[in-house]
Amino acid sequence: MLPHTLIEVTSFGRMPREGGVHMYFSKKAVVPVEEEETDVWTCSTDGCTCWMRDNFSFEKSPTCPFCQGEMTKDTRMLPVLMNHSKRNS
Repeated sequence: MLPHTLIEVTSFGRMPREGGVHMYFSKKAVVPVEEEETDVWTCSTDGCTCWMRDNFSFEKSPTCPFCQGEMTKDTRMLPVLMNHSKRNS
């Protein structure tokens, strides 16, 4: 029979007793994520679910990076992200 390991839940900043393990629990406040309607490219191939944000694509009319299919312009409600890289427009 294998020996059992005891896990002791201790409060923050206290050392566990010999053989014990520190475990911490916290409830973080849920922060709402700001979303906006965003231009995206969506793969038009049946069965392919690939899409990308327009301002993160490197081409004016990109092809699907997974299946090389044609992509069409669309919009989605997505979290706000800033893309600070420059691309050739």
